[in-house]
Order: sequence, then structure tokens, then C-alpha cells
Amino acid sequence: MPSITPLCPANSVFVDTALIVDDSLSQRLLLQHLLEGMGIDVITAKNGEDGVTKFHECEPDIIFMDIDMPIMNGIEAVCIIRQSIKNQFVPIIFISDSSSEKQQNDCIEVGCDDFFKKPFNPNKLLAKTRSLLRFRHLYREQVAQKKEIENFRSTEEHEHETAAELYKNIVMSGFMQSPNLQQFLSPMAMFNGDLLLCAYTPANKLNVLLGDFTGHGITASVAAAPASEIFYGMTAKGFGIREIAEEVNTKLKRLLPAHMFLAATLVCLDRENHNLTTITCGLPDHYLFNKATGDIQTIVSNNLPLGIVNSSDLNVEENHVEICSDQRLIMFTDGVIEAENKAGEQFDIKGVKDCLVTSNESCFDAILNSLNEHQGSLGQQDDITLIKVDCDLDPDKWNIHPDTIAKVTVEPSNWKTSFTLDYNTLKRTNPIPAIINLLMGIQGLTPFRESIFLVVTELFVNSLDHGLLGLDSSLKLSPDGFVKFFDLRRQRLQEMASGNITLEFSHSPYKNGGKLTIKVQDTGCGFNEENVLSEIENNSSYSGRGIRLIQQICESLTYSLSGRRATATFTWTND
Repeated sequence: MPSITPLCPANSVFVDTALIVDDSLSQRLLLQHLLEGMGIDVITAKNGEDGVTKFHECEPDIIFMDIDMPIMNGIEAVCIIRQSIKNQFVPIIFISDSSSEKQQNDCIEVGCDDFFKKPFNPNKLLAKTRSLLRFRHLYREQVAQKKEIENFRSTEEHEHETAAELYKNIVMSGFMQSPNLQQFLSPMAMFNGDLLLCAYTPANKLNVLLGDFTGHGITASVAAAPASEIFYGMTAKGFGIREIAEEVNTKLKRLLPAHMFLAATLVCLDRENHNLTTITCGLPDHYLFNKATGDIQTIVSNNLPLGIVNSSDLNVEENHVEICSDQRLIMFTDGVIEAENKAGEQFDIKGVKDCLVTSNESCFDAILNSLNEHQGSLGQQDDITLIKVDCDLDPDKWNIHPDTIAKVTVEPSNWKTSFTLDYNTLKRTNPIPAIINLLMGIQGLTPFRESIFLVVTELFVNSLDHGLLGLDSSLKLSPDGFVKFFDLRRQRLQEMASGNITLEFSHSPYKNGGKLTIKVQDTGCGFNEENVLSEIENNSSYSGRGIRLIQQICESLTYSLSGRRATATFTWTND
């Protein structure tokens, strides 16, 4: 008898089982002795039918099968076994008295892994057994690894779907479909490294944020949630895009690792004042396209991306442009211009400009079609976002959103409060959002927030611009009037060395609601309100509409002290 080396060490996690199917008792005993000497558990069967039954009971790792047996021969038994295990790997060795070529072919046909003729060489049989069992071990390991991978992928997919739903609910919760905005967003993965946010302020200005985080996929989108919450929350409270940019920068600087940042552009479309304000922070150039004249005005990036430096070092610069209804603002992330064709050529700025020149009104679709044609079979190579903002100045769309039908739940009461802001405070901050939030908390006037916000903002801006700074709205009528107006406003605000504005609010019950009296007074030289009044209907000028809107919203509006004090009375009811 040959010396027998156990196939598996005593501490092996695998204990192999062999099934011996043979009608000869002596043959079964001989094989059993050899295999048990290798450390293999052995189960025996005396014919094919018994072998099939034992196979299903013990699920062996290897089978030794005789061919000629009563009741059911080995060929039939192996055929049944192979059909039941399908794609599983269980090695089968046929051992037969016959060396018939037909029998060997039949064995091969049903899927045997080797064939030995009796009497066999024990050493060769044991060597072949070791070899086949090694393959069996590898197969089991591969099956286990495949199952682990499938489970991991299933868990990962479920987690990504859950995270994607949370991402959608947080990032897109405040997103509204504006008739002024057309967008195309195409992420490389389930998560988008590009960010598009859109919301109206209480004064009916359209705020848009287009951003591109470093990288793409889930890593690039992790900071989208806090950035979105800041954008939506501050827009709803009436903060300007400068304050929003600085707050987002502060948050991202604290959260993001050093290698990550947000290239972004914030836009404020002020249709009432025919003004487009942009803050550009690292995105590719944007284009203000006039569909009537074909003129293209480039808006370049002049600020650092967000999340790199502290907000005190950011020094945000705003760009102001006077707009008309024929203009369209085209904005995109770098996935558009960096898209390559088969020759390695990028779509580039030229691809965008060519579409603007040739397509006119359909420039948005033209850019997308040209981009797809350029990429061809290569397909998308990065997150892609393209948007078009229509500078629509239709007077019918200038009115603020209708107030919600919700009722004021706080019982109307008598109260009074006031704020005096000196020139240093006026240089640093816009106090209106914080003041409006306080008023909402005192009397619960949230259903009328937008109307009150518009009234207070207009009175405050008039008091600051005309009363303290002495600015003339007629500046806006020149070809580059908006640029001159805002540059002069910034200059005079920084140079201001005295002066203050007082805002006084008093409330009292009135009919089935209440009456809110708003007084705004400055220490400037005053102004003649008649000089800035103009009708709302068919007004194509750049100023004067604010006071008329206040007169429509409020029960009354009066000026005194040579224009230095404005008093507006806003009444509300739960009817």
C-alpha cells in the first residue's frame, strides 16, 4: 500500500467528503481505506440509485463512480446528479473494469473529470484526487467570494439608493421650476458633483446657484446638502447673493478637506430693476446673449472658488449688468467645454459660442445637440450641467407671488419696536432679512411675508440710496448706467462717515386682522418722491416702480420731512 498524506491539515476549515458508488464491497472498502487515510470522510453506496440518494443527502465534494451496476448504472446516475447540481463543480472519477472506448466517451459525455480502469494505481488515483479537490476548494472559495461581492454590491446599491433619496430630498427640496430657467443636468454617476439650485426671494427676485464640486460621484456631492440648506434658507429670508456666497464659503471651508472646493456662480435676476447680478467663483466664462442683436457679453470669473479661504479673505466682487427681455444668460460647468471627441479635441468655448451665433432663440438645444455630436460614441466623460436664464422683463410677471392662503394664528395685539442703524452698520450688512424674521416671530405674519418684505426693502433702499447716499436713479438710463450706479453706490457707501436710518414698526388690531405701520427715516438731505414715481403699466424704465408697488400693496404711503420719512400702512385680514 502507498504511504498516504492527508489532503487537509487537522486545523483546516474544510473537511472533504467523498461518495463511493460501487456494487463491489471489496472495491468500496479499498477506496474507503485510501481516502480516509487522506483525512476525507467517506460515504458509500452499492448502486447508482443508492448513489443518487446519498449524493442529495450528504452533498459530497468528490464522487468515485463505477459504471456497470445493478438497478441503475453509473452513467445514468451521473447524468441525474449533473442535472441537479447545474453550474456547481463536483469532480467525478469513473472507475471501471472495462477500457471500452465507447464507455469512456459516454463518461466524458455526462461530465466525468477522469477515468481509471480496474485495477488502478493507488498513487495515481490519490494524486488525481488531491488535484481535483484543490480545484474544488478553489471553486468553493470563488463561490463564497462571489456571494460576498454580490451581497456587498446589493448592500452598497441599497445604501446608495437611500443616500440618493436623502440627497434628492435635501438638495432639491427647495428647488422650484421657474419659467425663466431651462436646465440640463447629466451626472456621471448616481450622485452629481454638479449642483443647481433655484429659488425666489420674498421680493420676487430669482436666485440661482450653479456649482461644480471637485471630482464627481458621491465624494463630490457630500457637501451639497449644507450648501443647499444655506442657499434655500437665506434666499427665503431675503438675503442677497453676496451674503449667501460668504455663508456657503464659511460652511465649506469648515467641512471640506483641503483638496476639495466648490467652483460656483450665484445669480440674482431682478426683473423690477432690470438688473442681473452675478458672483463668479471659478466656473468657466458665462455668456449673456442677445437674441435680437446677436451680441454676446462675456461674464468672467473674478473670485476664488468657495471653500478654499476664509470668508474674511474672500473679498467677493459682484458684477451688475442692465438687462432687457431679449437677453439669455448661458451658464455651464466645465464638463461641457472639456468634453472630448475621438481625436482628443475638446468642445471648448468655441463650441458654445458657435451655437450662440448660429442658433439664436434655440441656442440651448443647439449647444446640447452639438455637444452630443462632438462626443459621439465616446459618450459623457464628466458631470455635465447646462442652464439658460431668460431675462424676461414681462410686466405681468413683476408682481410678487400671491400670499399663501394660510391664516395668521397669533392673535392680533398692540406692539411697537424700532431699529436705528448707523453708517458703520449700513456699510457691513443688509439688516432687512433679520428685521423681517423678527416681525414674523412677533405677530406670526408669515402669510404676508413677501408683501411686507417688499415694502420694507423698497423703503429702506430708497432711504439709503437717495436719502443718505444722494444717488440719482437717472444714472441708470445711460448705456452703462447700471455699472456706474452700483460703482458709485459702493464708493459712497464706503466713504460715508455719518448718518443713520431708523426703522419703526407698530401694530394694532384692525377689523378681522391687524394694521402694521412702517416708518423709515434717514438723516440725509431727503428727496422728492415725485421724481422717482412712475406708473407700473407699460413701464420700461429702470427705476420708479417700487413706490407704485408699495402704494398697491399698502393702504397708504406718505412722505414727510422733505422726503426723509416714509410712512406705510399695511393691513391684513384672515377673511
